[in-house]
Amino acid sequence: MARLDKLRSRRIDPQQILVKATNEIYERLQEDDAVKYALGAMQPIDAEYTRNTFTESERVQDQLTAGYERNSLKVDYKHQGSVTCDTHIKAHSDIDLLVVETRFISLEHPLQPVTPYQGDPLQDLIELRTTAEQTLRTAFPAATVDCTRGKAISLSGGSLRRKIDVVLSSWLDTPEYKDGQGEHFRGVSVLDKLAKTRVGNKPFLHNHRIDERDIGEHGHLRKVIRLLKSLKYDADQQPNFSSYDIAALAWAAPPKFWAVEPQQELLLVDQSCKWLDYVSQESEYAKKLLVPNGTRKIFADNGATFLGLNELRREVHGLRADIENGLARSFRKLQETRIAY
Repeated sequence: MARLDKLRSRRIDPQQILVKATNEIYERLQEDDAVKYALGAMQPIDAEYTRNTFTESERVQDQLTAGYERNSLKVDYKHQGSVTCDTHIKAHSDIDLLVVETRFISLEHPLQPVTPYQGDPLQDLIELRTTAEQTLRTAFPAATVDCTRGKAISLSGGSLRRKIDVVLSSWLDTPEYKDGQGEHFRGVSVLDKLAKTRVGNKPFLHNHRIDERDIGEHGHLRKVIRLLKSLKYDADQQPNFSSYDIAALAWAAPPKFWAVEPQQELLLVDQSCKWLDYVSQESEYAKKLLVPNGTRKIFADNGATFLGLNELRREVHGLRADIENGLARSFRKLQETRIAY
């Protein structure tokens, strides 16, 4: 299947295709398919599809609340993932529903508790996980409720129109959060049921820093993230480079890379080639790059690899070549082309 066909198949809900296809800007362009693909891949998913994702998550949340109340347990709820960051690329995107323990709060070093918790945090989270598994199996009998993963319960199918990952966690208070620097500095400590441990994460800080840069770059950062994720997803052989690390690598680029003029967003394809080439060639520089929330380096044992980077580069360079070939048929050059939409 051609790239553009793949783009169409995942950006539009088949049940609403006649209604929503007109909202897709690439369908209105009188341009070569490669140009349509590039500009279409950069756009956000239709807002109604995104609202439907949150609606499905709320259905799961309501059932969990009822299950916890039956067991005299109280939790908070939050969301994480690309849908919350507006960098998702599928109409039927899945979403992470964070179930947050309220009996205790984890603290990041060097914070110390005023009154140490007398319970067992790990066992409390395991109790939340067990209750969630039982509740969801009962509430969604026709759905697939996958409880085999360590960090999430995955629900899909049945009456659910979206895949929902339920992640059990506790609040992780950081020094910055306690100092009043913002809610986005508050993290979560996620249960890994299989490893019987908790893993710290800062998803809200990730989103905040993506948003901060995107505003300063006139929306171009999110466009690049969506473009690169689309190229990975639509490749015949998908690059081994996670969506999380794609977002991190785009965020790590100096602002000059995404500074293009209005109506010249096609240049973001060329600039993406240049940035990925630079990172590939300057490996010592690349090894120092951090993910947006600062929890690890992008290129690390549990992160991205240079082999995966080169696979991603292959896809971006391929798209640029296709765009240039298409423009050449109408005697245009990429650097000079302006497209209004």
